[in-house]
Amino acid sequence: MPMSIFSLSDDPVCLSAPGRQSCSSPTGSTGRSARVDKHLVRSRGGSRPTLAAWRASAAALGLLCLANPALANSLDSQFSFQIVEVEPDGEEQLVARKSVKPGETIHYEIRHENQSEDAMSGLVIAAPVPAGVTITFGTQSSNVPATFEVQAEMDPELDGLEWAQLPAVRKVRQPDGTLAEEPLPEAEVAAVRWSFSEPLAAGESALNTYRVKVN
Repeated sequence: MPMSIFSLSDDPVCLSAPGRQSCSSPTGSTGRSARVDKHLVRSRGGSRPTLAAWRASAAALGLLCLANPALANSLDSQFSFQIVEVEPDGEEQLVARKSVKPGETIHYEIRHENQSEDAMSGLVIAAPVPAGVTITFGTQSSNVPATFEVQAEMDPELDGLEWAQLPAVRKVRQPDGTLAEEPLPEAEVAAVRWSFSEPLAAGESALNTYRVKVN
């Protein structure tokens, strides 16, 4: 049975700097705080996603970190998604529809335009990997210079989740109590982020994309 895909038209865009965070919806009204939390956006066991789970994870999508949160109203943010359909000849088509089936791939796009008169520096774009889907490594892209990282539990001796660039490794406790390193499985990734290497100039737009497969 196909499942519904959530709409992000009413979800907030959040901007934060060390020690503070503010959220605003696309219409400028105050939204709810967003926090990328593994227990919120992903459940172990690979259960199929529900509409409620997708909406819960959407609260964390589009998390932005700016050196100056006062510029929040000057950053226009748009999120979109399409389903990847593969033709018999192998050619891909991006199709807009309201439901997906297990095994299908969702293509996410996050676009941000600097509508201020000044360059924005220290910009970080982060988004969750919702429950019921798995990221596909190597499908991420950015049209501006940026460092891409994934978030997951990589060290059982540390609290919470850690960020790492790809290829990432995690430590796994062995039966004898020692820790051994292994490649990070795609299914363990809870969120992704891009840290821009350069300021986003006035009037310029940034486009970041990634893909997930429905479990």
